[in-house]
Amino acid sequence: MRRALALVAAAALVAGSAGTSTPRVARADESCNATYYDQGTRTASGEPFDPEAMTAAHRTLPFGTVVQVTDTDNGKVVTVRINDRGPFAADRCLDLTRAAFERLAPTSRGVIPVLLTITGTAPPPARDLARDLAARILSDSRITLATGHRDLRGDDPPDGASAHDDVADTAQGRPARRSSYGGAAGGTVRLSAAMLQGMLDAAEAVALHISEIAGGPYGPRTSHARGTAFDVDGVDGRPVLFLGDAERRVMDTCRAHGATEVRYEGLHIHCGWS
Repeated sequence: MRRALALVAAAALVAGSAGTSTPRVARADESCNATYYDQGTRTASGEPFDPEAMTAAHRTLPFGTVVQVTDTDNGKVVTVRINDRGPFAADRCLDLTRAAFERLAPTSRGVIPVLLTITGTAPPPARDLARDLAARILSDSRITLATGHRDLRGDDPPDGASAHDDVADTAQGRPARRSSYGGAAGGTVRLSAAMLQGMLDAAEAVALHISEIAGGPYGPRTSHARGTAFDVDGVDGRPVLFLGDAERRVMDTCRAHGATEVRYEGLHIHCGWS
């Protein structure tokens, strides 16, 4: 009798152990190899690629899926959001950003075995308003953006900091470049969404030719260097040579939309936001 009870107890213990361990395995939605990537400009979801973000690429999971990734070699865990497609090697199911991979293992390991557990979904990050406004400016037929500088000293280097360059970079989610010649600030800056919106609003009243934004020979303490100002050197298809009705409409529109620096400066109109 005692032997029979012992066998029953042992069977129950084994059954109980199986019952507690099986769900742990069942919670893993996928088991495979993962690697990392740290180069790119835009993900398949449309978001800019950021190697420092906690995101990943998967071939089939919907964008926004939140996945807990466990390195089965060391037990470390990271949670990522799916925003890209890949990897396309047959023996891998996940491409982590470099930063996410480093939460699990040094990049020198290259490929690691992982368990994927789907934990939910998350919305994409809020869209970059400045990026969207810059894209609208590029497609607005009433706004022409200079592709070079007009320095009175004749110093006009192709430095990638023209008005067109600055808006194009912003439309791609990148910071705008500032000129480095003369006493200019150099480096990069994020363009102000308020300033870009003001440019679009001013163009509803008058067609604009924008001569400078963050580039040009402007020092580090100026609103240009802060990415909060633009200069207009042409209105309705003619150069700004005097303060006429069209010029006044541009200035009035800038003021109405929050500009705190509005000046007629002889050959251009300056509109800046604080």
